[in-house]
Amino acid sequence: MDKQITPIADESQKSFIQNAIDTNTKASVFLCNGIKLVGNILSQSDKVIIMSTLKSPDPTLVYLNSVSTIKV
Repeated sequence: MDKQITPIADESQKSFIQNAIDTNTKASVFLCNGIKLVGNILSQSDKVIIMSTLKSPDPTLVYLNSVSTIKV
């Protein structure tokens, strides 16, 4: 039996992230390697999100396949 892989950025994920962008809510993004990023999500695509983190004034590019959990 073949397993079908679902797209990483499905509609519920996209709407959850878009809501965080629209409301400018601070988010905690936990990566698969255990790193925690805290800041605002500025934009998203199918494969990445761009964050403004508290530790760096420069935008941070985060690949969605490296994200474990997003908490707002």
